[in-house]
Amino acid sequence: MNTMTPDRGVLRAAVALACRAPSAYNAQPWRWRADHDALHLHADRSRSLRSADPGDRELLLGCGATLHHMTTALAVLGWNTAVHRLPSSADPDHLAAIRFTGRRAPGEYDDAVLAAIDARATDRRPYSGRPAPPGSLAAMAAVAREHGAEAWVVVGEHRDVLTAAFAAAAAIQSGDDAYRAELAAWTGRGIHARDGIPEVSAPSSGLRYGEMVMRDFGAPARLHRRWASPEELGQLVVVGTVADDRSSRLRAGEAVSAALLTAELHGLAASPLSQALEVPRTRDVVRWEVLDGKGFPQLVLRVGVRPAGSLPPLVTPRRPVAEVFEQTVGEPVGVRDTRG
Repeated sequence: MNTMTPDRGVLRAAVALACRAPSAYNAQPWRWRADHDALHLHADRSRSLRSADPGDRELLLGCGATLHHMTTALAVLGWNTAVHRLPSSADPDHLAAIRFTGRRAPGEYDDAVLAAIDARATDRRPYSGRPAPPGSLAAMAAVAREHGAEAWVVVGEHRDVLTAAFAAAAAIQSGDDAYRAELAAWTGRGIHARDGIPEVSAPSSGLRYGEMVMRDFGAPARLHRRWASPEELGQLVVVGTVADDRSSRLRAGEAVSAALLTAELHGLAASPLSQALEVPRTRDVVRWEVLDGKGFPQLVLRVGVRPAGSLPPLVTPRRPVAEVFEQTVGEPVGVRDTRG
């Protein structure tokens, strides 16, 4: 009887792809562990953002994103999986256990999905001003729904309220010394840094799109423009959930990952935005005055079309696999082949 499981090389390749997932400040707040039975996702609270994210909501979003990247990567690499989320009541940092349920036949779009994982990067630059195709936005909403969340495209007066919430949150956080110190610690990195936000990837200090204020990463204006039109902001999509518990936040991260990979597959630029949701007062505004109470906002996605001829955004570095992955007991065991 043969044990059907991926070998160490496949697992390492999958972890490398999973770590391409987005996270707040590119903090990468996760650890992966393989044992004899499964592949496990754990939160790494040494990388939590205590000022911007005291409740670890964004930490769970990032971990949900790497979970979705992982299951997607394993599928592309030829493995079906089953996910048990929050498997341990005794260990709240044990966020998921992935078990292998058999081999998967190659899919028609595997190469494109693999390329999307490799190429996807947060694009904080001004977009072209042309709207994203409605079909692409509908596809993003559909995959978000498949993963337990909703994705609402915000327009008209609701968009005005949303941009005002970002401006209000920016004003509140700008007066918080702890927040500013934490932001400075994670930004302005060199291009070879393994985490955080490189200086060349950050928008100029004080960048605005009309009334929309972007997070001030402290990057000098010589790198990017400071002013852009509201049209160059692109479209704003709020990803939200019916509940606001840990499971819902983890699922929202999976939905964000699926939506961002879909945007990449459709050739769109995208950037997660969270500042308005980090301040309780402005998050309430988004919940009640933008979403009309239909859900809890978890993240905002800025989506648009890149200017013609523009280069892809810089793909920010990630920590090496050895820092985020350990194999504790031999080779992990998945499903056994009972065919002979």
